[in-house]
Amino acid sequence: MQWLTADIVFDGYDFHANFFIQVNETGEIIAIQREEPAAEVKRLNGLLMPGMINAHCHLELSHTKSLIPEKTGLSTFLQNVSEQIPQKVADETIQKAQLAADTEMVNNGIVAVGDICNTTKSIALKQKSKIHYHNFVECIAIRATDSVKRFADYKKVYDAFQVVDLASSLSLHTPYTCNEGMYDLVNGQSSFVSIHNQESEAENVLFERKEGDFDNFYKHFDLDKSEIIREQTSLSSFENSQRLLSGDTKKLFVHNTFTRKEDLQFAEENTWFCFCPKANLYIENQLPNIPIFSDFQDRIVLGTDSLASNDALNILSEVKTIQDHFPGIPLKNILQWATSNGARLFGLDDKFGSFEIGRRPSFLVAKDFNIESKRLLGEGIQLL
Repeated sequence: MQWLTADIVFDGYDFHANFFIQVNETGEIIAIQREEPAAEVKRLNGLLMPGMINAHCHLELSHTKSLIPEKTGLSTFLQNVSEQIPQKVADETIQKAQLAADTEMVNNGIVAVGDICNTTKSIALKQKSKIHYHNFVECIAIRATDSVKRFADYKKVYDAFQVVDLASSLSLHTPYTCNEGMYDLVNGQSSFVSIHNQESEAENVLFERKEGDFDNFYKHFDLDKSEIIREQTSLSSFENSQRLLSGDTKKLFVHNTFTRKEDLQFAEENTWFCFCPKANLYIENQLPNIPIFSDFQDRIVLGTDSLASNDALNILSEVKTIQDHFPGIPLKNILQWATSNGARLFGLDDKFGSFEIGRRPSFLVAKDFNIESKRLLGEGIQLL
């Protein structure tokens, strides 16, 4: 057993000085106190904080690092990614890249990941990983006639994760790649859904004016947007997804790059928002208007997206990106998104996300930290 402290401690919710944590041999927190203990204390330089949660990743696309051009816009990005999907790449290449990405996340202090899955190619790795994965099996069907067969195929992938006791749920790709029938099928089988939301202005234009850049996207794949845009379709894609998903379903809306304040009136009590700022800059050279989400402080989480749209899988780098672009947002709020909020989203708050007695959250030190201004000066992490 040992006592830990640091120049400053973030406990998952706020910063503290004179914060002492007693940890046993398994990493479980036994005691917390504000007075210095009589026993020997290990003193750390910098910011001590819990392990972080990556709420949105695509481990299966890890082999695409540096292969997809930057700042092309979402429609072109998706077309480029379609040429690199796991079904078109050798398994050995996929497995090697996934292992490297998993190791990178461990070394960057990530203890849990919400991972988008289109195949079963990550199962063997996840059974051995130090990271807890929640696997969102992603369903896609633009044509109504494809929905039942495609859903049956996705259900087989989901069942494969269930058989080996890996946390998983059936989810949706995007509002513009899932027809109403696919929403219904997923809604009937899943109580926890992830969906990419308003990642481009073109998505807003499609739903509002029934035109725009996605005309080229549908044409490229020989598809018809009338399968998605129907008479009853809501003008806001976010509103449309809320309309089609059950109020009982926990909904994680990812990216929200072009979400507007008026869209947020449709958010329900179990609606969560995930920001992946570095991926947004990589694809659209645009960041979400994060300050408009201030009413949802307890329901915001962070993700990295995939290595197709990022140079690293590092949540602290995402934290610093938001800090640097939105200096008005207190850093403690952003760190809460990266730690305790993520743990609550995935039902892991009895173990991860905060320094509380009985937790085994992992312990990280950010050495490049200005204590007076409470700002990150770098992205490096030391693991204890």
